Amino acid sequence: MHLRALLSLVLFLLLVLTGEVIAQGNTQTIRGSILDTDTRQPMIGATVVVMGSDPILGTTTDVDGRFAINAVPTGRVDLQIRMIGFEEQRMPNLLLTSAKELVLEVRMQVKDFMITHSDKDQQEYKEFIGKLQAALDDSHRRRERIQAGLRELADERSRAEKDWCEAWTATGIKPLPPGMAGNLAAIAIVTGLVVTSLVYGDYHQRRIAE
Repeated sequence: MHLRALLSLVLFLLLVLTGEVIAQGNTQTIRGSILDTDTRQPMIGATVVVMGSDPILGTTTDVDGRFAINAVPTGRVDLQIRMIGFEEQRMPNLLLTSAKELVLEVRMQVKDFMITHSDKDQQEYKEFIGKLQAALDDSHRRRERIQAGLRELADERSRAEKDWCEAWTATGIKPLPPGMAGNLAAIAIVTGLVVTSLVYGDYHQRRIAE
């Protein structure tokens, strides 16, 4: 009786161990690396998921862009790879066998974020750029006219100051202090004082008489 019980226990343990071995033989590991297509740099934090798995089997890439998903049932599997800012990758119908691990190298492409505009939007944008350019050109022309006017005013003041110095020297009076001739010339230009005209006219009459 005891012998039969012992044999039954041994048989039960063998069945359990055999089932575990068979179960382990029906799973395998998927591992690999994920790189940026353009820079060839490793993608850190990309998610890799076995589609249709229940419970969900998946992982994320490490600092070297590597990943590993353990205990994946053998057979045909579909993988989904995602990364913010990159195009989603799907790798369907991959054959996973118990003989060896499935090793993959995945390349991901940056998403194209170009925003398309309607013809109306493009036309309004062109009109806005045209008006802006016209305003800038007009401002540039005005600045050139102002600068030309300032140069002309400076030349006129210089000529008036020179004439004043010559007229004052001709009178025989003590020479003007530095800067005084320019100030008097400016006053003459702005106010048109009668005295200024008389002095200036007298000076020219003297020069004609000489």
